[in-house]
Amino acid sequence: MDSVTLALILTLLVTCIWIRFARKPCGPPPRLPLGPPRLPIFGNLLQLGPLHHRNFASFCPEYGPLVYLRLGNVDAITTNDPEVIREILVNQDDVFASRPRTLAAVHVAYNFGDVALAPLGARWKRMRRICMEHLLTTWRLESFAAHRAREADNLVREVLGTGARVDLRRVLCAFSMNNVTRMLLGKQWFDPFGGEKKMREVEMKVDQFHERIIDEQRKVSGADKGEMDFFDVLLSFPGEEGKEHMDDEEIKALIQVERTATDTSSVTNEWAMVEVIKHPHVLRRVQEELDLVVGQD
Repeated sequence: MDSVTLALILTLLVTCIWIRFARKPCGPPPRLPLGPPRLPIFGNLLQLGPLHHRNFASFCPEYGPLVYLRLGNVDAITTNDPEVIREILVNQDDVFASRPRTLAAVHVAYNFGDVALAPLGARWKRMRRICMEHLLTTWRLESFAAHRAREADNLVREVLGTGARVDLRRVLCAFSMNNVTRMLLGKQWFDPFGGEKKMREVEMKVDQFHERIIDEQRKVSGADKGEMDFFDVLLSFPGEEGKEHMDDEEIKALIQVERTATDTSSVTNEWAMVEVIKHPHVLRRVQEELDLVVGQD
């Protein structure tokens, strides 16, 4: 190692240590749970493998139901105790309701504007009410039952037509995306396409895609399309602070639900398939029920 490289490494190390201590708050240290030993700068990052959830769970038997980790410059607390999880998600819901402030949420989610990342407050409650009253009602879900059945039929036909090993994640993601966008936009999904610069590029592309969708929907908003999709509802909904209609940014933030809904649904289905495969007796019961209800042809 030459002297220039060594000097650069030492400078970087000293700078990181200085930033770490300069950001340290005054007063008594916060009361944090126990956790595994941490390295300078990296914290516990090097103790994590590709399956982070298993690494997090492995710390709990040794350090207790709550474990403190330092992930680079981020403080994190993890748990796998059902009672603690219930306390966090149910009893202390208001305290833990908001998401961390990240660059991705700024540039890809309209500055924390979508329903998944917006902080708890009047705007988030308004968006949640719109989704609950106009997207997730029993009537709305039942009205799209035929569309979901058609997408399921397309999924089965695609898998059968492949005749080879199937990429389950890709297939389930496309299935979920088609179902969600059918409800939101009234059409099937099509694919429009390091660091903050890349996020800005993604933000611009996503924003342009949403602009095209809004323009298309406005052109046909007066036409008789039969069922109103979620987008039609948004175009007719009054805006905030007495505005006659929602502004474009609010609409874009609300239709961002397609990303979270797609990911949640596809990941849940993927893990369900994994658990079925891991338990042959459950797989046999599923096959027997399919043979009984659907038939073998």
